[in-house]
Amino acid sequence: MLLLRSWYESGDERHGDWTREELVAMDDRFVAAVESAFQRGLESRAAARATFRAKSRRVGQEEAIEAAIESAWGWFWQKDADVPFCEVVEFVRIRSPPRVTAECVRAGFERRRRSISFADGGGVVGRTC
Repeated sequence: MLLLRSWYESGDERHGDWTREELVAMDDRFVAAVESAFQRGLESRAAARATFRAKSRRVGQEEAIEAAIESAWGWFWQKDADVPFCEVVEFVRIRSPPRVTAECVRAGFERRRRSISFADGGGVVGRTC
C-alpha cells in the first residue's frame, strides 16, 4: 500500500502569527515589488544575484569545512590517533576555507567520537560550526 504524506504536518497551518495563505500573499507582494524596482532601475539584478551567491557560498564553506574535518578524522585514525591536536587543526585549515577555529574542529571531532558505532566504525556527519 502506498502511503501519501502531505508536505506539511498538522499544526503547520500557522507560521508564527500568519497562515500559509497570508505568507504566500506576502511573498507575492514582495516579488512584485522587487520586479517593479528592477523595471524602474531602482534595484539591480546583478546585485540581487550577488547577494544570493554570497549566502550560497556560506553554505558551500560549511560543507567544505565539514568535508575537511571528515578527512582529518580518517587521517587521525590512520595514524592510530597518535597526532597532536594542533596538527589536526592545521590539517583541516589547509583543506578548508580560512578562519576555521580549533573549537570548530574540536566540536566536529567530538560529534564523531560520540557517534561512533562499534558495528560499522563510522560517524555521523552534520553541521560543523
